[in-house]
Amino acid sequence: MKEKDKSAGAMLRELARYKSCLGSLTCSGNAFAQKHFNAIQNMDTDEQYEYLKKLFDEIGCQ
Repeated sequence: MKEKDKSAGAMLRELARYKSCLGSLTCSGNAFAQKHFNAIQNMDTDEQYEYLKKLFDEIGCQ
C-alpha cells in the first residue's frame, strides 16, 4: 500500500473521480459497473477508496 500516505483531500478527490467514472459506466447500462456501484453503497469512505482503487487498477478508467 505505497499510496496510503496520500492526504485525505487527495484521496477524496481520487475517490470522487472513481465514483464519477463508475457512475458513467453505470448510466451506460453496464451491468458489471452496476454490481460494483451497488457493492460500495454501504462501505465507509476508506473502504470505498480501497475497493475502487483496486477495481480501476484492474480494469482501467477511461
